[in-house]
Formats: sequence, C-alpha cells, structure tokens
Amino acid sequence: MNSIVYFITGLLLFGLTAMVPASVEVDEHNGTLTGTVVEAQAETPVPNATVSIDGEGVSTETDANGYFELNELAKGTYTLVVEADGFPSIEREVELDGDHKEITVELESGM
Repeated sequence: MNSIVYFITGLLLFGLTAMVPASVEVDEHNGTLTGTVVEAQAETPVPNATVSIDGEGVSTETDANGYFELNELAKGTYTLVVEADGFPSIEREVELDGDHKEITVELESGM
C-alpha cells in the first residue's frame, strides 16, 4: 500500500514540476546610458542640460560637470534629445547593446 502512495505522490510532483516553465523571464530594463554633455569648441561641461529619450518619458539633467545617467533601459536604439540654454537642441541616435554605454554629446554654440 505504501508503494502505491509513493508512486502517486511521485507522479503528482513530477506533473507539477513539468508545468513550471524551464526558464525565468529576465528583466530587460537593466541597461544604463551615461555620458557627458560638453560645448563643442572649448570642450567645457554644460551643466543643467536636459537629456531625454524621445518617446520614452525618461529624462535627467546634467550635473555641474556635464555628467548624466539614464537607468533602467532595455537594449535597443534610442533617439537621445539634448537641450540646454544658449544651445540649439540636438537629437542623436544611440544604440544600447549591452548593460552600459558611455557617450559624449557635443553642443554647438549658436543661439
């Protein structure tokens, strides 16, 4: 009788195990885009520039050294929009193909 109980218990456990997916979905929003916004000619940092990803609702401002960081991004190609007082805004295509990418964005004086 005990062997039948063990057999049925084993079948039930095996059946439940077979219903669990073999792979667990990984969060794809774990990439980071960092960089520095500088004035093109003098290569000086541009503080308080707004750096955003077009259509994603993600943005940040550069610090006093022109540094920015955008977190929780999925791998892919994005249109980066950079705006700062005294500079024309620019758009730049950026491909995030790993966990981290660092770039330099140069703004041309001219407003």
